[in-house]
Amino acid sequence: MNLRLFDLICISVGLAYIAYTVRRARRAVRSDRAGGFVLNPCFYLSGYAFLYLLLGTLISEAGQELYGFGFSDETRWLSNSLMLYYFFIFFGVYAVSDDEVIAFEKRISIKSLTIIRLVGIACLLIATGILVVHGPTLLSMSGDRNQVYAYFVEHIFYDLRYGTLINFMIVFFVCEYLRSKPAANPLRIGLFVFLPVLIIELLVGGRAVLLKVLLVVFIVTCLKKGKLYLRYLLYSFIALASIGLIQRFDVATVDLGQTALNALGELILTRTTTDIVIENGLSGSGYAYSISSMLSLLPGVVNTLSFPDSVNYIDVVTSAAGREYGVAGNIVSEAYYYGGLWFALISPFIISTCMYALNGARFTRHLPGFLFLMFVILGLQNMMRTSFYDQLPAYVYLMYSYFLFITLLDFGNPVLRGRRRGSIRRVPQLSPSPPAA
Repeated sequence: MNLRLFDLICISVGLAYIAYTVRRARRAVRSDRAGGFVLNPCFYLSGYAFLYLLLGTLISEAGQELYGFGFSDETRWLSNSLMLYYFFIFFGVYAVSDDEVIAFEKRISIKSLTIIRLVGIACLLIATGILVVHGPTLLSMSGDRNQVYAYFVEHIFYDLRYGTLINFMIVFFVCEYLRSKPAANPLRIGLFVFLPVLIIELLVGGRAVLLKVLLVVFIVTCLKKGKLYLRYLLYSFIALASIGLIQRFDVATVDLGQTALNALGELILTRTTTDIVIENGLSGSGYAYSISSMLSLLPGVVNTLSFPDSVNYIDVVTSAAGREYGVAGNIVSEAYYYGGLWFALISPFIISTCMYALNGARFTRHLPGFLFLMFVILGLQNMMRTSFYDQLPAYVYLMYSYFLFITLLDFGNPVLRGRRRGSIRRVPQLSPSPPAA
């Protein structure tokens, strides 16, 4: 297929997706489905597929030239076809999924709230300490993103369990906002909880944590207020894009086109990993990876002891790309690397089925299930650009390990209420007057 014709197809499909999502959002507002709209994991799955697979494909050719990549026409054709194939399936499952009429319970009891607050305050102090200790060093390195990222990974992310810290702070924010008064300002609570990590993220030049914070504030606000604050979400994405442009603006060249491509480098490099896997014939053991994924339900040391010599496909792809950072992977590359073309064709159905089932699951009405759903939604961006099969089980492990106290104490505590499927807001009608005596 001609690449220009393929671009035209991608643009048409992308515009159709945007139009459908806007129409669905308006319908959700009219029929009291704002809560179901923002809690539908199929929406986020299709949205990230739109960004990383479809939009990433449209700009990949220009971006790959900028980054010095070159691939054969056969590789590009197969890779482009897989991207469009995945997006069609994720778009389709979103179209058939349901946005339920759902909202927070009027009275929410959280038995583990005292423990959550103690741990949350401790995490806030730790995050502040990280900012005080490492902030000046990160600021001094701000001219070299490679150096900043290497320092952050080595001294903060792994050594200080930064990802776990963020997860605890998300739980802290969600539970504090659940227990707050209806008129409470979510932005004030969010700034109180997340301010240190937001500053750290700006110093590092990353956007993943910023996106998680913006999404969690957006979701719980829509649920509590019963409204769909899409303008807030749109402005937030514009702010994230602006941050990327400012951080990557090169005063020496003043090339806006190159700056824009650099700002979209995450989309380009994520998309490019599939070309790298196909072009270089990279592959791994699907059998070993399936066992390793199941072992993600257990502590990480179990996986390490079971497969001491295993190498993650992302490390292989990064080595083949010859870059220190940026080339993470994506769910298409993951499936193709471990199972070849046949598994790459089956994988989107497995992923879609998981998200569709999670959207209709009733256990998410209770606090532990609701937090699990939140973690999956917030983690879908990382899954889209790394891997799905070892991260989804990791969120299950998270709920019965680090957050076991919530799972046990609040297992029967509902936080969401809903009406039957298909119910909509109805205009009250006057009862007929009784017949005269």
